[in-house]
Amino acid sequence: MGEGTRRSYRFPILGAIALAAVGFLVFRSTSATSVYYLSVSEMLAQGNAARGEQVRVAGKVVPGTIQRTAETLTFTAADDTGRVRVTYGGVVPDIFKDNVEVVLEGSYGSDQVFNADTLLAKCPSKFESDPNQMAGSTTP
Repeated sequence: MGEGTRRSYRFPILGAIALAAVGFLVFRSTSATSVYYLSVSEMLAQGNAARGEQVRVAGKVVPGTIQRTAETLTFTAADDTGRVRVTYGGVVPDIFKDNVEVVLEGSYGSDQVFNADTLLAKCPSKFESDPNQMAGSTTP
């Protein structure tokens, strides 16, 4: 084989290696930042498997369950079929209140309390359409 033949193979091989490396990096970054969470009832359905594991859980704040002390916020988060008591010791979002949707990151303890490290409150959108209003209607 001559020198010209070796050079013609070098570029495609180096290109394939570079492409594989870029693909691997894209895959790792998107899988690490994927936004997935369990509902309260899905977490509770896992039973003992969920205990002590770091998970992300979504639910709604049950009205009348919010209690604050100087260090801790406690409340109940729920979905259609499940409820869990939550404790949180960080900065509370301004929009946090009864009936607000929350996403919690933390662990479910053996005491059946979810110990949240992160509390995110979902802002209700002012731009959501009213399902009762007919399309094209000009009346409020």
